Amino acid sequence: MENTIKHTDCLSKLTCDPVSVYKSERRANGSSNYMNACHGKNFVQYSCSSCGLWHLTPKDHHTTSVPCDDCVDSEGICKDLYFDRESAEKRAAILYQKRGVRLSIYECPYNHGWHLTKKSHSGYDSDYY
Repeated sequence: MENTIKHTDCLSKLTCDPVSVYKSERRANGSSNYMNACHGKNFVQYSCSSCGLWHLTPKDHHTTSVPCDDCVDSEGICKDLYFDRESAEKRAAILYQKRGVRLSIYECPYNHGWHLTKKSHSGYDSDYY
């Protein structure tokens, strides 16, 4: 199996560690198949909207999101925009389970999608997970 590089700009949402980068979907798929067959892991590949390359993630942790062009977090970084409420709820539950961070979800006021936040949003359709 070919050595992969870590991308310092793309960090795991669970561990905040740099993630492995693959230059093509074919290479990511090959690595995913290898991990699944040899290690009993169930990984899927995804195209990263931040770096334009490919990464792997455990299938049960995969939630599709893109950077929101209109919303930023407290550090000025674009928030992730989840396409549906279910994906945002799933990501919030995963982060709570893995990192103990309680997040609420709310509908983006500018785009069609959902965000996560540590703050309670009164006036928004928001729930804590």
